[in-house]
Amino acid sequence: MYPEASRGISKPKLTVSLASNAGSFLWIDLRKYILGDGDVQALKRNGSASALFGKREAVLEEVLLRHGVSLSRGSIFFTEDLGWFRLTFTLPKEELAQGLNRLASALGEVRDSAWE
Repeated sequence: MYPEASRGISKPKLTVSLASNAGSFLWIDLRKYILGDGDVQALKRNGSASALFGKREAVLEEVLLRHGVSLSRGSIFFTEDLGWFRLTFTLPKEELAQGLNRLASALGEVRDSAWE
């Protein structure tokens, strides 16, 4: 399922971490959706703006859930930066494709709102 998942991620032009060496998941970079035009360094977990971006990460998760997408926030796995999400692809191809389409729709909503 890795090929299908990685192809689907390219649809909304997301960055995928290639550092993983095993497992049935991908790390996807959603930092731009919680950061806006800010500096990526602000997303360090111990940075001065981490509380604000931590809240935005939680809001992003809520938007995803409203669209029927369940991704795990990287912060629960102690990622170095906020904004990384874990996409598990242990489901049938049709459901994965539907989830990836929902993900693209949810991210479009977040992008269009620009954290108003």
